[in-house]
Amino acid sequence: MGENKSNNNFWRVIWKSVKGTSHIRSGLPNQDAISFSVSNHISGLPLIVAISDGHGSAKSFRSHVGSEFAVKESISIILEIFDEYYKNDIQNYSFIKNELADRLPKKIVQAWRRNVEIHVQKNPFTSDELSKLLAKEGINAIQTIQDNIYVVYGATLLIAAVTDHFMFYLQLGDGDILNVFNNGATVKVIPRDEKFIANETTSLCSNSSWNEFKFKFQTISSEADLPALILLSSDGYSNSFRDDDNFLKVGNDILEIIKNDGVKYIADNIETWLNASSEKSGDDVTLGIITRIINEYSDNETRSST
Repeated sequence: MGENKSNNNFWRVIWKSVKGTSHIRSGLPNQDAISFSVSNHISGLPLIVAISDGHGSAKSFRSHVGSEFAVKESISIILEIFDEYYKNDIQNYSFIKNELADRLPKKIVQAWRRNVEIHVQKNPFTSDELSKLLAKEGINAIQTIQDNIYVVYGATLLIAAVTDHFMFYLQLGDGDILNVFNNGATVKVIPRDEKFIANETTSLCSNSSWNEFKFKFQTISSEADLPALILLSSDGYSNSFRDDDNFLKVGNDILEIIKNDGVKYIADNIETWLNASSEKSGDDVTLGIITRIINEYSDNETRSST
């Protein structure tokens, strides 16, 4: 797919996931999962970040496992697809866009379901798991998971990928992907689907879930096309803010901190910030920050993760 167009850009990832205060009290595991891949190339490209939020409901009592499957399989599949493009020197970006939109969601869902099926075969639902579900939701809930074992592992999925010549985003369910530009302007890449209310969301466990993915693709033709930051977060983060306007301000706040104090300051403090957010939302909170370190606000920072 050609050489890196942006040799003055060094893309890095900072991330953290913290267990929600409500889960700490109840003894439940963190339902969120995050995984990423950063190239050994000096630019860090291609770069992929995936976040999944397990539902954590009574019926989704293994969703913390489902979210781990989601992020690991997504990264693996995207890397395989990218490898195809590089090996075959495919530079038709309309073709790439259409192929990703058509192929990727179904490949992810199929791989995720295979993982679930294998896990259930090796680890059948225990009498303790089923008795707890029966006590909480009754016999109909038992029937639901017998009809659809994927519900037990149900989870959402957010993906951002950056290459030398294009970026794409993929979202199933709640959570947020934000683009933050050098002037501090912050926008949601994929707005929340207004047909859902309260805690309703699409999920990997839904029938034909591959049809529910939201996809956005953008070619990179100049520096102006590139955001300074891409933020991915589970909904436990946005729910800790009073409203969307206050949530969107976090983009400029993080950008200013990077400009003034560097990436390491973010990496050193992100856990404290997310724990404070969890105290407000009660939920698990996961944040992935993809930062484009450029000379104007870089002190020769190296790639940084927490």
